[in-house]
Amino acid sequence: MLTRSAFRRFVFRTSGRLGSTSYSSTWPGPAQVAELAVRRALDETDLDALSVTRHEAVTEHAWSTTVVHRDGRRWQVGVLSEPTDIQRAESCDKPLKELRRWTWSVEALPVG
Repeated sequence: MLTRSAFRRFVFRTSGRLGSTSYSSTWPGPAQVAELAVRRALDETDLDALSVTRHEAVTEHAWSTTVVHRDGRRWQVGVLSEPTDIQRAESCDKPLKELRRWTWSVEALPVG
């Protein structure tokens, strides 16, 4: 189990945005954002407490994700990728690309 201080190294707490330093997941970026948004809302630091059970694209830059806690609680998370004025390369020798900002909304679902 991660301590609160160790978990904060993974997640930057900003107003309405999350950034990750070394978070590893099998889910694509938008699903990771959804999971981290629920972690932030719950202040959940146990890495095994949450799982993504459904993830689908709604539009090119919008996704819907269901996140479930091991105790049965569930959340529907809407994730948007919005443009910024910042350009950066994804890695060495790659062309500059528009950096996008993640935003989300979290809605509790009935248990079950």
